[in-house]
Amino acid sequence: MQTEYIEKIMPVLRYLMAVGVSGAIVLFNVGQGEAVPSPVESQDSLSDHPLTQESTLKQKPTKFVASPTAQTPITDHEPNDTSLVAGQIDPQTPELSSHDTIGETLSNDGFMETPPNLLGKYEAKSPNHDGLALESVDLPGKYQAKSPNHDAIAPSTDVNSATEVSSESPSQEVAISNNSHGQSAIANNLTAPVQLSQVDTPEIQIPDLTPPTEPYPQRYPDGTLRTEPPSIVLPSTNPLHFPSQPGEVEIEETVPITLEQAFDLVRRNSPEIQVLQLQVEQNLAGLRVAQAELFPSLSFTSSLTRSETAGATISTRAQNRRIRNQRRQAAARGEVDTTSFQIPFGSTSFDNSLQIQYDFGLSGARGSRIREAEQQLRAAELELERVIEESYLSVAQTYYNLQASDAEVEIQRAAVRNAQKSLEDAEALERAGVGTRFEVLQARVTLASTQQDLTSAISTQRTSRRNLASLLNVSQNVNLVAADPISLAGTWEFTLNETIILAYRNRPELETQLVNRNLAAERRRQALSATRPNLTGSASYNVLGQLSDDANRFAAQGWADGYNVQLQLRWNFFDGGAARSRARQQELGIAIAEERFSQTRNQIRREIEEAFFNLQASFENIGVANLGVEEATEALRLARLRFQAGVGTQTDVINQETSLTRAQNQLLRAIIGYNRALAQLRRFVSNLPDNILQDQP
Repeated sequence: MQTEYIEKIMPVLRYLMAVGVSGAIVLFNVGQGEAVPSPVESQDSLSDHPLTQESTLKQKPTKFVASPTAQTPITDHEPNDTSLVAGQIDPQTPELSSHDTIGETLSNDGFMETPPNLLGKYEAKSPNHDGLALESVDLPGKYQAKSPNHDAIAPSTDVNSATEVSSESPSQEVAISNNSHGQSAIANNLTAPVQLSQVDTPEIQIPDLTPPTEPYPQRYPDGTLRTEPPSIVLPSTNPLHFPSQPGEVEIEETVPITLEQAFDLVRRNSPEIQVLQLQVEQNLAGLRVAQAELFPSLSFTSSLTRSETAGATISTRAQNRRIRNQRRQAAARGEVDTTSFQIPFGSTSFDNSLQIQYDFGLSGARGSRIREAEQQLRAAELELERVIEESYLSVAQTYYNLQASDAEVEIQRAAVRNAQKSLEDAEALERAGVGTRFEVLQARVTLASTQQDLTSAISTQRTSRRNLASLLNVSQNVNLVAADPISLAGTWEFTLNETIILAYRNRPELETQLVNRNLAAERRRQALSATRPNLTGSASYNVLGQLSDDANRFAAQGWADGYNVQLQLRWNFFDGGAARSRARQQELGIAIAEERFSQTRNQIRREIEEAFFNLQASFENIGVANLGVEEATEALRLARLRFQAGVGTQTDVINQETSLTRAQNQLLRAIIGYNRALAQLRRFVSNLPDNILQDQP
């Protein structure tokens, strides 16, 4: 009977002993007169719960040096310092403002820097056109999201329909400890104060979830630097600049830029855009060449010629030999020959001619060439527009990648701080005799793993910065960082159907296929014109002046004028079928352009729907992820308290640290995904809000 009674009360005694040990530890470290939260009592049901009430708490910074191997972190307080103990932990999870500092974190070069604040509110604006917009939602306590109406999202604020999130009951939060240490060991440990670290709130900055008041997308720069980016980021004016010394490519300054400045820089500095602008000018010049055939060509020719030919000299000499021979024969007969010898004379002529020519264009080739040049110019303009829109999208995606890498670094730094504090707790409990060496080793392994993750995140951050600098074609000596905080980029005020119609009207890719179809049609007409009659006309007027060296008044010299008029009809009746074969090639080109138009139209709709659905999903995930960060933060705080009190395990703390890091990553991915989807929608509906293209493709 007595044995059964003892077996029944032993679990109760163990539970009371665990509570007593934790209370004694807290009393030793805190002293009298300070409020200490019970490690086994949940605060979730209180009115001042951290999820519903703000609190201000400044943590004492913790220093550490990143290294490839796991090392015990170096704290900035002595082991006997009682200023950082479990008893000083505020029962509420702090909601830090932008002026609150939690401590020094590891910079890219291993130095310490202050992280941004952690918590924020979720506030948004309702849509006006059944579009995608954000409404005011109090995420810390409640979260809800309705299914979109007319392909748009508008979260409901009906309190009655909200799903309230609450924690488990106090009796379920803390398990009864099964400590293997005897009562004598526990009593001995009560006399030795345990140095425990504070409960650290991870310092990742929750983005501003309030969308801007103006509709998205906003107007983008047209090439002029209206955003006035720093002059140091501008590249060399010489496009053939070739650095030859290491100092010429050394990073001398890091410049923060906004997303608008990035759009401006890519519009001005992108070599691809500049090449396409030059090609537009080339095609414009080609159009003027084709249009010149509409006018007659007028030409004037003037020539001054001095002529004393060798042929005339040879002919004169031959004639003189005949005369000499005739004289000898006449002298032999006793006669006298009076024929005189010839002298070669040169001549000078001055000829002026004015000529006019005109093609009447009966075959239709001239008009086809002009229309072809017009379509080529339009195709170049559309390609320029497409590349500009793609450049804006690439800049936005790269900028958001940089923001994500910056936030990932902060998340990993927070994870390192949490792992560091867990190691401090494990070592403190080991020194007090209530912890084990295994728990310390677990904490060190976790710290080493998080330090490696931080190193990888910093490497990704550096790569993202250089990717942005390369895309914007900035100076060789400048590195870029994101100046804009992570926040919602805007709202989408159009329904899915409206977005699809806007894309059909505005996308340059659709009109490009129509331009290709028109080009093939004009080339077909040119091919058929080779077998059609063509009429050309020409007229010329010339004035000729000629002066001879012969002083004889009967010599050929003087001034005269004349003219010439000509009409020419050319008709190629048969060319072996070459013209019709070329025309058939262009007919197939027309069919290809039509099929590509259909293919592009379907692709545009698929892109719009995918981006719109991603926008919806990211919008809904933002609220859930934000609440998940709140709950994971509170769960980590409770896990720390349980472990410090001896009723929890180191594994629980590690699991909660992992859960918090995962929740922060999910929130980051949701917001960055929302902004990326919004940038894609802006790209997929080109020219919005100007609608500069025609209403119908």
